[in-house]
Amino acid sequence: MTNEQRQARITALLRERVGYEARGDKDRVKAVDAELAAYGAEGKAPAQRATKRPAPAARKIEKR
Repeated sequence: MTNEQRQARITALLRERVGYEARGDKDRVKAVDAELAAYGAEGKAPAQRATKRPAPAARKIEKR
């Protein structure tokens, strides 16, 4: 298995783990953690980036 294939498998397992956590399926989370450990990876998903907030609406300036 190449390093790219290994990394792709780890990424897929992390995504799978997030789904199981969202559903509350603790048994499957443990199973995925065990498989991640076999690849030498941690069972933690990388931190998600914050979403951008929209800019505040421009205010109209009144001329005097």
